[in-house]
Amino acid sequence: MSALVLVLNLKNLAVSQYAEFDFNSMCKFNGVYLGANETGIYQLETGDDDEGVPIDVYFEVETSLGIPTNKHVRRVDISGECDGDLLLTTSFDDGAQYQDTVTFDAAGTYKTIRKTMRRTCRGKYLRFRLDNVDGSNFNIDNIVLHVIPIATRNE
Repeated sequence: MSALVLVLNLKNLAVSQYAEFDFNSMCKFNGVYLGANETGIYQLETGDDDEGVPIDVYFEVETSLGIPTNKHVRRVDISGECDGDLLLTTSFDDGAQYQDTVTFDAAGTYKTIRKTMRRTCRGKYLRFRLDNVDGSNFNIDNIVLHVIPIATRNE
């Protein structure tokens, strides 16, 4: 049995999801996260990997930014910290997709990374996805999109 677990942080109402957690119950007891199933009780979050395999993490955002027309994404500023690289995937409603590596120079250092986008990065709906590379840990505080609305002609 494989399950999808949704976790709600009550302090900031942030939602996280965990795939393939084979537990029928979970709790935090004396500061330790535990998962239980028919084979026993297991301590969670005990290392930086999953039995030697890097933990893959991503998040994605899809938006029109409230702009009803096509737009060109000139650049993306990503603020946060990371102990490795991230993969930024940008895709658009016309099916175009672009990937760029986002490199933070020093682990544990808060930084803003600026990625200039290709001129062909345009569409009405934009999707941005950040994946960690080789299990790197990251905290993203802010993403700023610099866009230029593309005027449409009335027919």
